[in-house]
Amino acid sequence: MHEHSLQIKGDPAVRGQLFQQQRAESLFDTNIDRVHEIVVALLAHKGVFYPKIHYSSSQFTSWFARDPVCYEKFVREEMLENGFLHRFPDAD
Repeated sequence: MHEHSLQIKGDPAVRGQLFQQQRAESLFDTNIDRVHEIVVALLAHKGVFYPKIHYSSSQFTSWFARDPVCYEKFVREEMLENGFLHRFPDAD
């Protein structure tokens, strides 16, 4: 175990404004029910075993059982397009 630790805090000008930031509503925020419906369908029927929803950046990352060591990333409108779920075969 180290007896001495070092904390690097970064630029004071940036740190000073950090807590004054406000989060802007994202595309996923405004379509949260639809996003959740899609994720549930992917989990229940399409073989997704690990979903990650990044609400603030409107990114969805998922791991499918058909290729568990690789992930797939979908961004913004791509996930909300009509027919998105039809891209993936039903899981066996």
